[in-house]
Amino acid sequence: MLRCSVAGLVALAALGAVTPAVRACTRPMAMVEMAGYAAEVWTVRVDGVQSHWADNPQRIETELTLSIEEPLKGQRGVGERFTMTAPGGTVGDWEMRLCCAPQFEPGKSYVIFVLPEYRTYPTVGMSRGVFELVADQAGTQRVMTVDGDAVMEIGVDGLPVLARGHDVPKPKASQGVRVVDVPANKVMERAMTYEAFKAALEPVLAQSHAYPAGGPVARRVTADYSAVALVAANEGRVGNAPARVEARKQPVATAPPRAGAQDGGQP
Repeated sequence: MLRCSVAGLVALAALGAVTPAVRACTRPMAMVEMAGYAAEVWTVRVDGVQSHWADNPQRIETELTLSIEEPLKGQRGVGERFTMTAPGGTVGDWEMRLCCAPQFEPGKSYVIFVLPEYRTYPTVGMSRGVFELVADQAGTQRVMTVDGDAVMEIGVDGLPVLARGHDVPKPKASQGVRVVDVPANKVMERAMTYEAFKAALEPVLAQSHAYPAGGPVARRVTADYSAVALVAANEGRVGNAPARVEARKQPVATAPPRAGAQDGGQP
């Protein structure tokens, strides 16, 4: 089956998997900064992931249906359901992916830092603001990044310290943070428990910027994106060889500036 990328059909191609990954990845962010950008922080279970064409069709979007298992910051309560729209996904033989954007799986639980408004992705720092909860052999929930690294601790600089199995390629999304190489079978046991992770976050979230009750959460802001064309990878492409995307030369702004912030980009 031919799998085609449609990321280039919109300016989101600037963040597509075919572009240089370092361009799309956000800078490292201390927990205090992530907490300040987040309107709300939840532990959620993903109940549904449904992708569809948008704009008749120009791009693929995914509707994520989330059940809040524990609110860590914000006004929502346990058991509330929330629908969040994220760019990218798969529809039939077509796929659109954003570099450094998390991919959510139904039935799994995550801790997510949710922006009040966004242009490109609804979580703070894209994958930096999403942590997956994975049960170990004893049933204890442990905290992992969406790239499969263990979150060992929150360092004195507020950045997560990660554990990664030997010989595992370093994901671009973890650039700029401390990574400890460990045997592959020891990664899970080096991960913080969910309870320890919450305890580390509690004072940070308590002192973070409070957004107005009833204010926007994960509200998309219309952005002016320009389309780029799908082109062949080379003139000799034959058969079912996949097309590549002609990427924009300039990065696309990825979030509205926050009041008081010194720069615009995706927080």
